[in-house]
Amino acid sequence: MDDFQKKNVVYRFFSYVVILVFSLLIFESSKVNAQSREGLLSNASIGFAYEDNLLKTKPKQSGRSINIAPNLGYLKSIGKHNVFFSYDGNYASYFDNSDFSYSEHNFNVNGFISLPNSTGVNLSLFYRNEIEEPGSNDSSTSSDLVEFNKFNVIGFQTDLIFGTKRSTGQFLFSGGVNKRDYTNNLQSFRDIESKFLTGLFYYRFTSRFRGLVELTARDITYVSDNIIIDSTNFVTEVLTGFEWNPSLKTSGSFKVGYLERDYDSVELNDISGLSYLIDFNWRPSSYTYFKLSGSKRPIESAQIDVAGYFRNSFDIDIRHDLTDQMNIMIGSSYSDYDISSELSGREDKKYTYRLGATYAFSRNFSSSLELRHVLRDSTVSIFNFNSNVIEMSIFSTFE
Repeated sequence: MDDFQKKNVVYRFFSYVVILVFSLLIFESSKVNAQSREGLLSNASIGFAYEDNLLKTKPKQSGRSINIAPNLGYLKSIGKHNVFFSYDGNYASYFDNSDFSYSEHNFNVNGFISLPNSTGVNLSLFYRNEIEEPGSNDSSTSSDLVEFNKFNVIGFQTDLIFGTKRSTGQFLFSGGVNKRDYTNNLQSFRDIESKFLTGLFYYRFTSRFRGLVELTARDITYVSDNIIIDSTNFVTEVLTGFEWNPSLKTSGSFKVGYLERDYDSVELNDISGLSYLIDFNWRPSSYTYFKLSGSKRPIESAQIDVAGYFRNSFDIDIRHDLTDQMNIMIGSSYSDYDISSELSGREDKKYTYRLGATYAFSRNFSSSLELRHVLRDSTVSIFNFNSNVIEMSIFSTFE
């Protein structure tokens, strides 16, 4: 690391410390408002991490980083109406290679208008500036890469709500538009505009069980000129299922249905098949918490002129409280990609294993330590990788 890089790392480090101190000062001034859930709501975390394979490639490139994540929000109630502004930041600086340093920003404005007869309107505007985690899609990462993929998303969503969760029947109609633009690493061929409409109907059979039917139509338009085959497509999905809350210790939801993705280009194969979403929470005792989630969802390909695919994934987390102040966590994730659009008939399987512990210094401040191991096994060897991460964090928990 040359002198310029060292100075850059030091500058970033002190900048992030200033952000953290400023955030903590805000937290102290907002405790009363946070407890009432109106006014200024604030949290933050600072973390240190080491990863032995930043780019998820061979050969490996390791990195050490400091990460500061402030979370700010402001809630204002006007009668039965609410307005909520929020900002989630994520500032990361790498000690070994400052080119990988980045900042992420997530701005949201949400407004809820309460109307007569248990109806309401929810309006959302959002802007996100994020990085893309290497190894999170169907693409391989070049070992020559000097920074993570970066993209912006801007959009809005409107929800019309008829009835409440306690009603015998409840209708929700949602519509929205968002635009995603990649800003580096020659990824602009993935720029899209997406529009969607969703209709969701709930029917309550008992006080703790209600069924549902959901219909969704989504139009995904690729807007880049740097493509040969246009991957623009139209997705339709029908789901049915239920929400179940048999007790305070158990809750869950399940949706299953059918999905079709039709491409405008005849050079890309349409895909269709089963889709589902699972979410289950269980507390077998006052000290143990179990969570299971799973899904089969359509994913846009991160490779140029390649059709999308289905990703099948499951996630299990178990947390056990050793004392009032300390708990341990063990978790595992599995996902597989059936990328049949590639001539190789490629199939990927990805495994993630997590082990961690959290200790609460007080009601509002805690620390955590987590170890992660990630492995991807592909029928095409260039996509194989494994990675190990150790991360320590201190964070606030004002509610």
